[in-house]
Amino acid sequence: MGSSEKIHISVVSPVYMGEKMVQELCDRVQKAVEKITPDFEIVLVEDGSPDRSWEEIRKACENNSRVKGMKLSRNFGQHYAIMAGLDNTKGEWIVVMDCDLQDVPEEIPKLYQKAVQEKYDFVRGQRTNRNDTESKKISSRLFYLLLSYLIGKKLDPSTANFGIFHRKVVDAIRLTNDKHKVFGLMLHWV
Repeated sequence: MGSSEKIHISVVSPVYMGEKMVQELCDRVQKAVEKITPDFEIVLVEDGSPDRSWEEIRKACENNSRVKGMKLSRNFGQHYAIMAGLDNTKGEWIVVMDCDLQDVPEEIPKLYQKAVQEKYDFVRGQRTNRNDTESKKISSRLFYLLLSYLIGKKLDPSTANFGIFHRKVVDAIRLTNDKHKVFGLMLHWV
């Protein structure tokens, strides 16, 4: 990522099967974050996608110096990609969001305002509607039920990963040395 200079906001998005969304994601994130500050970066982490996601990320980087691209050597999964992105951010505030635009970039200023005005270390978005296949919805529900059972606390699958996090929260998450990375669980622990 280059220099160690801090910036105000970093946006991290793991990218898998996102070739058709990368440019729109970057455009919408930029418009949303520019309402807060001109001092930001967009960190896209390509997670071994079999499509042309990496080529689209490279193109976005060439066209916009605020976009940073990372390519993982293979598909490690969304949570590992998020962690790789977090390890390479410079922002005081970090937004984590999916690349499929079901996490709405236009909500970033609202998350930021809530965090800053009410002095929260993080604010997470909650989805009211998810455009997934029925099998994806079922597998997600089962995953959260099992995970809730294993940790002994109820986790809400509608909160997912979308949110804004202060640097101190991200640094605490990065210090956890868990072998298995599940971003929401690590956030819950911190």
